[in-house]
Amino acid sequence: MEDVHLLLLSRGIYSRVFKKAEKREDREDTWVVSISYRSERTKFAQEIGFVAAQKQDKLLESLSFAGKTPGSERAERVVAITCLGEEDVYDIQTASGEYLSNNVVVHNCFILSVDDEMNSILDWFKNEGVIFKGGSGAGINVSKIRSSKEQLSGGGYASGPVSFMRGADSVAGSIKSGGTTRRAAKMVVLDADHPDVREFVWCKAKEEKKAWALGEAGYDMGLNGEAWQSIQFQN
Repeated sequence: MEDVHLLLLSRGIYSRVFKKAEKREDREDTWVVSISYRSERTKFAQEIGFVAAQKQDKLLESLSFAGKTPGSERAERVVAITCLGEEDVYDIQTASGEYLSNNVVVHNCFILSVDDEMNSILDWFKNEGVIFKGGSGAGINVSKIRSSKEQLSGGGYASGPVSFMRGADSVAGSIKSGGTTRRAAKMVVLDADHPDVREFVWCKAKEEKKAWALGEAGYDMGLNGEAWQSIQFQN
């Protein structure tokens, strides 16, 4: 049910997961994914729907039900701005590297940098691993790394940023954010004029084709299944 819930969210469809208590003694409690809002049911009907005709008919019939209605949006206008002059600013970096306020992570994302130098690239992997362990996400622009089309002074060609992205993705996949079942959250950017931009644009799509091939071969296609865990660029 959690996998279904996440899949719906990835399609922009809001739903809720809850445990339904079973009153009958010979039955077990069940987990339910509920799409309460009519606007979300409409999205589901338009984008996904059901294969079985009977279920699809019931879904379309449900669109006539009012269901829950989200609250109306409102805009706030700035009435006044008061200048308070100079005030002290405090660095909230902690010795542990974790940012907590009443046990809530208050820093969610971190922006990193990497240079075209091996120590810097390895530091990138290490720093992201620490960030993911703390339950946060990380973003980085890898455009400084030379392309796979450039020759090295010692012979051969450079690995290129996409190759090093594979290593970073593996680190992210191995570390569950904050020790939970949530995946690590990564954002990688490459400038449009980088020589490897075409490989960068298509790298994830090519890997996902492999995953679907594995699914057709009978491997688990669940969010944490074998098909997805054996390919790259999924974090």
